[in-house]
Amino acid sequence: MAQNLMTPGVYIEEKNAFPGSVVEVSTAIPAFVGYTERASKNGKSLVNKPTRITSFADYLELFGGGFNPKFTLDDTQAGDKNTVTIDGKEKTIKYKDNNLVYLYNSIRLFYMNGGGTCYIVSVGTYAGKDGIEIKKDELLGTSKGENGKPIEGGLLKLVKELEPTMVVIPDAVALEADSYEIYKQMLAHCAKMQNRVAILDVYDGYNSRDDGEEDNVKIFREKIGTEYLSYAAAYYPWLETNIVQKGEITFKNFDETVNLSEILPESRAQSLLEAFPKNPEEFTAQLKADRAELSEEEINGLLPGYIKNKESNHHLGLLATSPTYAALLDEIRVVMNLLPAGPAMAGIFTMVDNSRGVWKAPANVGLNAVV
Repeated sequence: MAQNLMTPGVYIEEKNAFPGSVVEVSTAIPAFVGYTERASKNGKSLVNKPTRITSFADYLELFGGGFNPKFTLDDTQAGDKNTVTIDGKEKTIKYKDNNLVYLYNSIRLFYMNGGGTCYIVSVGTYAGKDGIEIKKDELLGTSKGENGKPIEGGLLKLVKELEPTMVVIPDAVALEADSYEIYKQMLAHCAKMQNRVAILDVYDGYNSRDDGEEDNVKIFREKIGTEYLSYAAAYYPWLETNIVQKGEITFKNFDETVNLSEILPESRAQSLLEAFPKNPEEFTAQLKADRAELSEEEINGLLPGYIKNKESNHHLGLLATSPTYAALLDEIRVVMNLLPAGPAMAGIFTMVDNSRGVWKAPANVGLNAVV
């Protein structure tokens, strides 16, 4: 700062020989919004509270695992994918209603592709539930409580967070046409914040642009609108991954409407199905028959582990005796491994920025966990 010299004389003004220091900041920190198994830390709820994590282990500790979806077997219609042939008949494997949740496997894909620090905003939990309904208002943070008062959460909660530079909502694609409204709000949010971009996925992006009468990329461009497009990147097509492994899928992933006794043609598999207990009472009766010396209290204590062991052995027995059963599980795994590309790209952005620098474009980088 210049001195205000009032009288004649010799004055010394010291100059800094070094330029002003530049504080390094992270440039690739995504914020994921969606549904988790649980959301708590030290007994306190993390629902609708942006939470910073640095590893997949952190995610598992605070937010738990993935949703265990159920699948139905329907008669194949024209244009259906994920079909299997059972006893000469074509069947299509589909998610049961309200059983499609993408966040957990998207986080796995993010970390498999170099992900690091990120934020998680859990808008709801599915522990102990048979299904979870994805709601637009919960993802955006515009829902209302039973008393009619707004519940600020989801995307709105990120307004007060300055560190995230990307916003990803993998569960938006489960809303089908409503996903575009979420995308528009993500664009407006990023334009308002001026320090982040939205990573979007094309709804129905697992289909080829040549399938059907309409081009799904063209539909995306028409419905996304024209405002704030410079604040987003959209990715197509979806990825065929190997995130979900064989050991994660069992007979328990079939909906109750799927009767394996009527589907599996192998006689040895039929014998296993006939002998397998159908309810907790039958499990209890078998345990009492196997361990007659145990008291009622001891039976109740051992029952959960006994059931788990029986289910595991039953699954392995069906795999060994029924190629049809194995083929069904493989097709379910294919369905579950079809994931939006956005989370993988968020991981690539993070990896390139951390290893090379922000000046390096994330181009010509191979994806991990993709087949």
